[in-house]
Amino acid sequence: MKRMILGLAVALVLYAPGAAWAYNWQTDGERLHYKVSYGFLNIGEAELLYEPKNLVTAQEAGEGYHVVARAWTETALFKLLERLSVTGGHTPEGKFLPAVYQQMQIENDFKANKEVTFNHVTNTASYKNHQNAIPAEEFNVLPQARDMISALYYLRYHVEDVDGQIQDLPVVSLHRKYTMKIKIGETKSIKNRDGKKIFLREIKPLLITQDEEAKIKDSWRIWITADERRLPVKIELKSKFGTFRANLQQAAAANSPSHAPDKLPVTGNFIQ
Repeated sequence: MKRMILGLAVALVLYAPGAAWAYNWQTDGERLHYKVSYGFLNIGEAELLYEPKNLVTAQEAGEGYHVVARAWTETALFKLLERLSVTGGHTPEGKFLPAVYQQMQIENDFKANKEVTFNHVTNTASYKNHQNAIPAEEFNVLPQARDMISALYYLRYHVEDVDGQIQDLPVVSLHRKYTMKIKIGETKSIKNRDGKKIFLREIKPLLITQDEEAKIKDSWRIWITADERRLPVKIELKSKFGTFRANLQQAAAANSPSHAPDKLPVTGNFIQ
């Protein structure tokens, strides 16, 4: 159940006092720090790091992006270190198209190291679990298929284009395929912790299996600021395991200090 922590943070209650807003997330990059809760319990922390980066792959090259999502918690009975990272590009066909998606995790004695590569020319993806010797599994995907992180950043970028409509996005979660059905709510005003009025928009993504049964896997509610930043200040995930929430604590440019522990680096192996 606690493996859902990072999924809640990828990809989104109110502004935290003293947060630093003077940056442009698309050009300067961005670092978002969240507190994650399950019901009334605080169960960990998470960070989203977005960096503009040139993309160079066998299929394409040009303007791109790199996102690293990290989650961590450690108690006497439970330890979790998890990192999701995705590198992709922006093309004339679409923004935030992933090239390589990686997931690494340590949960007590459980370890995971999984990778998905995307080919947007052939509309295929390849899934590999590096913890075993099973060959990579290749499968067809719909055009402009994205991982969950890239899909949420695409939505953040295009929220005005989706306004007033219901849009479907093809999503790949490791070796499973889904459709993300998205609805944008109206702008509403609330007061933050300092008593100031702020304006938020609610996004409601619904994750549905791509098969004849079309089962609902997860439902999300994401609140973003109704300005050019489109900052995800609260994220709520309802799944079969219960309801998880991520509340933004701090937002700053990508070069700002991280709250993540040293044992959970942005790249490379975890430090035991």
